[in-house]
Amino acid sequence: MIANNVYMPFKSEILDIKKHTDIEYTFRMSYEGEVKPGQFFEVSLPKYGEAPISVCEIGEGYVDLTIRRVGVVTDEIYNYNIGQSLFLRGPYGNGFNLDNYKNKEIVVVAGGTGVAPV
Repeated sequence: MIANNVYMPFKSEILDIKKHTDIEYTFRMSYEGEVKPGQFFEVSLPKYGEAPISVCEIGEGYVDLTIRRVGVVTDEIYNYNIGQSLFLRGPYGNGFNLDNYKNKEIVVVAGGTGVAPV
């Protein structure tokens, strides 16, 4: 189910988990709404808080979120398994239209888990 209000968390099922390192996983989350490159979601866990996570892949019926284990919220996220659900809010941010950059030279600077959305 997709929330009509981007400020209200909605349940999103974990469809897949890819383990890149001990502290970096990509979670494939169910999502049927519109999302643009450059946008992000707040991953919301009752009793733990929220963490802003950039979208690193968009597909039909899903978004991928690469998450680095760095605090209370992300520690708890790593306890979840495929088939369980997290709460998401968003998407937030303006995003950008990739068509504006076709056939153009661009420079992209990113670091840490910021590389994943790039």
